[in-house]
Amino acid sequence: MGEASLTSSRSMSQRSVEYHPLMEEEEGLSPAAAAAADDDSSRVCSRSNSSSWVVEMEKKIGDMNSEPAVEMARWKRHSIYRVPERIKNLHNSKAYQPELVSLGPFHHGDPELLPMEEHKRRAVVHLVKRSGKPLRDFICAVAEVAPQLQEAYKDLAGEWRGAGEKRERFVELMVTDGCFLVEAMRMDALRGKVEGDYAPNDPVFSKYGYLYLWNYIQSDMVVVENQLPLLLLQRLLVVLDHDRYQNASGVTRLVLDSLCPWRRHLVAINHLGLHPLDILHTSLTHGDHHDRTGSTAYVMPSAMEIYEAGIHFKDGEEVPQPDGVRAAPPGRRQRRDGVRDLHGQHHQLRQGRGTAQVQEHHRVWPGQRRGGGQAAE
Repeated sequence: MGEASLTSSRSMSQRSVEYHPLMEEEEGLSPAAAAAADDDSSRVCSRSNSSSWVVEMEKKIGDMNSEPAVEMARWKRHSIYRVPERIKNLHNSKAYQPELVSLGPFHHGDPELLPMEEHKRRAVVHLVKRSGKPLRDFICAVAEVAPQLQEAYKDLAGEWRGAGEKRERFVELMVTDGCFLVEAMRMDALRGKVEGDYAPNDPVFSKYGYLYLWNYIQSDMVVVENQLPLLLLQRLLVVLDHDRYQNASGVTRLVLDSLCPWRRHLVAINHLGLHPLDILHTSLTHGDHHDRTGSTAYVMPSAMEIYEAGIHFKDGEEVPQPDGVRAAPPGRRQRRDGVRDLHGQHHQLRQGRGTAQVQEHHRVWPGQRRGGGQAAE
């Protein structure tokens, strides 16, 4: 039985090799067809020097520098990215989109955000008029660093990329969105008391806007795809107040004060940083978590510290939960409210452990009397 099976197996193997379609095709190739295939190959090789793809690739090969430092510098230019679709599909994709206002080119023109475009332009008018400087000064300050600002956005759409009219349009976008963000942060610093520049019933820049819209603006400031380079904000602020904002620390402190209403601050950052989300992350995760005994710097606790303290998070609707459990409703509200609850509970935790009391830091906007711009808790 064993010899018969072996003989049968060998015969089947021989038959499969003998009648393999590819071998049959090769063996049946006529001399004329073989000659034609050779001619096609020769023609492709002869035309390769004139192919646009080959010319482009040859240029890239010739220009390529294999030094790792060069490659690092190339990718370091980018700091603002789109969230990959595969990640968005893991969660609620709307959590990665701004709710109220677009900042930068990635979400500019989204239908649900268009109503804020009018208020952006109003912000430019008010800021420039209050500064006493011509609009041209702000435009030129941004235009000088326009290539760097363009490179900050990875996969920037063609309508914003390049020189000429495209760059001019990009600079206009940067000036408009940058001025709006500066005015919004000023409104926050003054707790909505901006009647000297805006009407008391202004729909955005007023006490009403501070109470009902600022939280959404603040939330949109930390959306990954909705970032503005801090270089842009520095250029605008230097024109507005050169002495106050020529140092990077003044710019970073202004942004952090707007993003951190709990104000228990925070590790000092003396470099400019990339964008608001970058310096917020740096300030909350700076240094060694295990080497901060007696420090007044607010540092984000590790996940293990949060868990050991009895603070648990889970997805769910806004329904009553047992003590020690914070229910985070799905969607964008989870991003806006969950982070604040985390910081508040961590502050209570630190006080309960007997650590040093943290200090309050009060912002002072140019022209504002010290002590009058305390943020809301």
